[in-house]
Amino acid sequence: MKSHVAVINEFDYSSIDKLSQFSVTYPKVMQDRINRKNWNYDFSFSKTTLKEKIKRFYEKLNGIRIGKYYFTVK
Repeated sequence: MKSHVAVINEFDYSSIDKLSQFSVTYPKVMQDRINRKNWNYDFSFSKTTLKEKIKRFYEKLNGIRIGKYYFTVK
C-alpha cells in the first residue's frame, strides 16, 4: 500500500465545503493511535469561494442544492 499512497504531512481540506471537527471521545482501542498521530485540524471556511458560500446559503434556506436536482425533459 505504501507504494501507492503518497506520504504527506498535512491533508489539504481546500476542496471540502462542509466539515466539522470531531468533538466526541474516541473509543479506547483507538486512543493510543490518535495520540501517536497528533493530527492537526486546520480547516478555514475563509478559503471557500463566494459562489460556494451563496450555494450553501441557498441550500440552508430552502433545502435545494443548486445543480443537484434536475428533471430530464423528453
